[in-house]
Amino acid sequence: MNLSYLGGGWYAEEMKWKYNESDPVPFSIPREKLFYNNDYIYIQELFDYSVDLKQAMKVVMSDDEKTKIRFSDQTAINFIPARKLYIPVNKENVLKSGLVKPEDADLIVDTLFFELQGSTVEKPDILLLDLLSNYDWSRPLCFTQASSLRNLGLMDYLQYDGFTYRFVPIKTPYESSWTAGRVDADDLYDKLMNMFRYGNVKDEDVYIDNFSRYNLFSSQIRLGFSRLADEFTARGEKEKALEILDRGVAELPFTQLPHNYQTLAYIDSYYRAGAPEKADALLMDYATNLTEYILYYLSFPDSKMGLISADLDEKYQLLAQLYHLANDNDRKELADALRAYVEE
Repeated sequence: MNLSYLGGGWYAEEMKWKYNESDPVPFSIPREKLFYNNDYIYIQELFDYSVDLKQAMKVVMSDDEKTKIRFSDQTAINFIPARKLYIPVNKENVLKSGLVKPEDADLIVDTLFFELQGSTVEKPDILLLDLLSNYDWSRPLCFTQASSLRNLGLMDYLQYDGFTYRFVPIKTPYESSWTAGRVDADDLYDKLMNMFRYGNVKDEDVYIDNFSRYNLFSSQIRLGFSRLADEFTARGEKEKALEILDRGVAELPFTQLPHNYQTLAYIDSYYRAGAPEKADALLMDYATNLTEYILYYLSFPDSKMGLISADLDEKYQLLAQLYHLANDNDRKELADALRAYVEE
């Protein structure tokens, strides 16, 4: 089950039904709470301790006037009575469903604690909270974007699976969007190297249009190869790390899928894996690409510079990051060349 976005009540209503071999999704919130109602609810901190999410959602779904906030125009909306919440974890189901491997059973938390962010919860997140309040861990719950869980404070409970992030009861502190979620290296290796297909991206006769590029970039699949390679480098298996990085370049060549910020991580991964020549070549190719953009932007007349100043600044910042990559990895000649260009 892949929930990238729950935009409104209609989707939740549809998902309550069984389709083909797919069981219904365990939504419990009544229809009238979703349609033209409760576009958002307020967070009321009535307790200074964590509250069971299921109990909190009963307040959200209640029709009792005591569970509503009434405004001066007499409209009323429900509220959620706590910011700090928890979800019990059914370890038996977690292992039985394959959400977590048996060898990682000791990493599973007994109870998943989280804290809502901001002052309100919007409808998509209300629906997700409803789902989680009834979640028994018997089937996977996946997200195409880690940020889907940001407002709910659940970013620490993800596993990166390549094209999706799996919700798992294992705490992995969130640091950045580049490293969101834990990585099961062996499982991800099988997915990226054996299971996934990348279409005809590597075929030079195929035009990768802007929509396709957008989707490939937003999935961060190139970053997936980099993350996996870093896992094997950390294990001391640098040959396998290089195999992964080379495969990523072969399947998603930079001639077809251009450079962006994800290239920085890829270059760093090549340095880590002990392939400085490959890292240098990729770094210089990206630097050349950036300088072409910069020279083009600098050709604009002063009267038009305001239109492209943000893009120009971004290219300079990326070029500066390439300099730091070269410098941090003792590639002095490269670093000096980049520094001279930026200073000029």
